[in-house]
Amino acid sequence: TFLGAGLMAGGSLFALVSLLIIESLPLTALGIAGVLLGAVSLSLGRTLPRVSIDTGQLLLEAGLDNITALIEELGLRSQAIYLPTSVTNGVARALIPVQENHTSFTLQGQLELRLLVRLGQGPEDFGVLVATPGSKVLSFGEIPSTSSLSDIQETLTSILLGRLDLAEGVRIPGGGESLRVEFAGSALALRRHPADAVLGSPLASITATVVAEGLGRPVSVTSETFNGRQHTVELRLHDPLKL
Repeated sequence: TFLGAGLMAGGSLFALVSLLIIESLPLTALGIAGVLLGAVSLSLGRTLPRVSIDTGQLLLEAGLDNITALIEELGLRSQAIYLPTSVTNGVARALIPVQENHTSFTLQGQLELRLLVRLGQGPEDFGVLVATPGSKVLSFGEIPSTSSLSDIQETLTSILLGRLDLAEGVRIPGGGESLRVEFAGSALALRRHPADAVLGSPLASITATVVAEGLGRPVSVTSETFNGRQHTVELRLHDPLKL
């Protein structure tokens, strides 16, 4: 930003002196070129992120370490279920059932926004509600409700390519109760974290959050595959009222 402002001011002064006093067109052109370079530098300075990528990754991994500590302390082994905000009072959350092989639970209205929530009448019919890397994605704007996978693909493209710059392409080749989402040029170079076994990777978490909100159905990450910069996420769609 300082470089751009300096080049614009110095280039303007140099161009005026060259034109009015020295009367040299080549020097005047050189001053105008300096102004143009200053404008480009000023624009680039304003597009730089306020927080570096390394800082963002440190904060993300610190949050995942806390979630991992909670998961290990409670002995949770079930796959997290990403819930639409229609059942979590407008706040994106993932539900981790306490029972590893939990039976089907029927959602009775909205869940309370607390750490432990009751899912049934049994002594172990509880779940843990946690914020995930995908929870804050909804703050970028409202995700439209839809039943079309092409709309979901367009929303993911807008968020992951246009806003977060985490991939170079998004494709959803098919539908059904299982959903496969393919990413080309995945740019999130994080180490495999213990929390991934329950929540999925950060990219999978963001994807599951968007799909759950867009389709209005609970979603869980069943598997992920990595092949260089190619990343594939397999999702399972749950009944809107049952887990």
